[in-house]
Amino acid sequence: QQRFETPAGQLEELRARVSEVTERQRGIYLITLEDGAQWLFTDSVPFSYRPPRPGDRVEIDRASLGSFLLTFDRQASVRVRRIR
Repeated sequence: QQRFETPAGQLEELRARVSEVTERQRGIYLITLEDGAQWLFTDSVPFSYRPPRPGDRVEIDRASLGSFLLTFDRQASVRVRRIR
């Protein structure tokens, strides 16, 4: 896992391996990373979106207004929020 933080200690970018993926609702996934952090999709993704699987690497970047975007496998970024 690689973390990139600002001097103030705020997360700017995170690259990590997925340990578990659970579909909470249609198109809404809960992603658990190897360190136990959990990120929940805040926007529903289309049926054509391929969610990450255990062992895949994802990238999470800070977006505007304190939100975060998850990027996986060159697909469109998905807005996520950390829940643990």
